[in-house]
Amino acid sequence: MTDSAAELVEAREALLASDASPARLRAGLAALYRDWLVERIDGVDGVAVIAVGAFGRGELLPYSDLDLVLLHGDNGQPPSRANGTGVDSSVDSAVESVAERLWYPLWDAGIGLDHSVRTPAQALDVASGDLRVALGLLEARHIAGAETLSNALRDKAFEQWRRLLPKRFDDLVSLTKQRWRAAGDLPQRAEPDLKNGRGGQRDVQLLRALAAGQLADAGGADVAAANTVLLDVRTR
Repeated sequence: MTDSAAELVEAREALLASDASPARLRAGLAALYRDWLVERIDGVDGVAVIAVGAFGRGELLPYSDLDLVLLHGDNGQPPSRANGTGVDSSVDSAVESVAERLWYPLWDAGIGLDHSVRTPAQALDVASGDLRVALGLLEARHIAGAETLSNALRDKAFEQWRRLLPKRFDDLVSLTKQRWRAAGDLPQRAEPDLKNGRGGQRDVQLLRALAAGQLADAGGADVAAANTVLLDVRTR
């Protein structure tokens, strides 16, 4: 149990100093962050925390940023400008209080954080216009709070993706080629970008997204094994 974000950092450093295998390190880091987040919103109704990015994929590396979304129910009011916690002024004070309880301690402890506060409908609306957000929602993982909110968003995100992908396929190809040009091919670099390079982990995620859109196979055991090798190298 870690009562403060400072204690969370101490527990993380102790784990990283251990002789745990890369897989155990990743699992241990995810458990530390998950348990801390669960404690922060224990007993609060109508909200959920979901992880996207590496945390959502179960691939959290040492010192990775936490990509988190605080979900809440629709209060029936139109959205307005967000404050520093990512909460717009139409959201009730209880949700804003939860956001402050989550974000500020992590910031104060120096833990990298990418965060937002949205209803499921707002999250889907953003994803409809931003491929990166849409891809992220495919990897969303429930962490804490009302699991029904998380499950509803995830189910609708997959439904929306299957409709969106045929219309945005050319844009996805363009986005991928831009990444390849910037990061290069893994076999041709002395210091390859294992995450973004051609043949790297982003391409594994791309295969999963194409499979979710029913346009390709996710790659099977060989691809999963290769991805684990890349993960283990990046974890060390």
